[in-house]
Amino acid sequence: FRPTPCCLESGSTSLSPTLVAQTVNRSEAITRPLFEDKMGVELEIYNQFSGKKGIWPLIGHAEYYSIKQKISKISLFNPIGISASKIVKKEIAITLNDQIEIADHLASAIHLLHTAGYIHGDLKQDNVLFLLKPYVTAGFIDFGFTFKPSETHALPFPMEEGYYGSIWFTAPELYGDKNFKGDLFKVETWALGVLLHYLFRGPPSWIALFPQSWKNGALEKKVTSQQQIDMFNKIRTGVEDKRKQLLSIKNRSVSSEYMLLIYDMMRLDPQLRLDSLAITKRVSELKERLVAEQMNTLSI
Repeated sequence: FRPTPCCLESGSTSLSPTLVAQTVNRSEAITRPLFEDKMGVELEIYNQFSGKKGIWPLIGHAEYYSIKQKISKISLFNPIGISASKIVKKEIAITLNDQIEIADHLASAIHLLHTAGYIHGDLKQDNVLFLLKPYVTAGFIDFGFTFKPSETHALPFPMEEGYYGSIWFTAPELYGDKNFKGDLFKVETWALGVLLHYLFRGPPSWIALFPQSWKNGALEKKVTSQQQIDMFNKIRTGVEDKRKQLLSIKNRSVSSEYMLLIYDMMRLDPQLRLDSLAITKRVSELKERLVAEQMNTLSI
């Protein structure tokens, strides 16, 4: 068992010492060099950022060996938390305050990674853990697809196949483009927007358009032009038109402002899409507004 630094930043929370293998369970026998190649970036991320705001801590990792002294299994051990998939499945009800607090942690993590030059590569509810007590904290796990675009000559899997870590979170400009040369950081802020949409309102409307053959996030070898047109039109209706409707409302509620923020992460034009710094600022403003409104309520 190899310990990993896991200091918790102020604003995080004291976590249960109970360990759970949350992320990696390699079943194939691999050599030490191959292990370093497969797990090097993931452990590097944890060594740099474990326990910082929005990055769920890693206590350590265990390596299991076969008789031939080849690594047969690797497990990463995190303090136990609740999977955000339970929010999506409505197994756990959370308040608007909790939603925005979770968004604050996740946006902070993406800004931290992007500032350091990394793409997480697989944002989805299954890769988020959270706790509501003693106060709200949340963080990403599973950095198996994480990479630095500046150090990569070719797109890594699965982006080399034209989709993000999971097809449901893929920005429209990346669909089926195996030679994508665009802004990967904006691809990821799109994914963050989709993730927050899942947590707040459930799956975006266009998800229903994905062919049934794209099971488990696997993309077909070719996305047809008509599929792309249908997808773009549905996104335009589901995001751009609803965004305009929200903008037309005077004196928007915090809930509406939060939904507008999510839509601003999912602009069809990547140049209009928010970057990670802008997202963190908008979430902070929403938190401040919630506090002010609660204080006003108490003073009445």
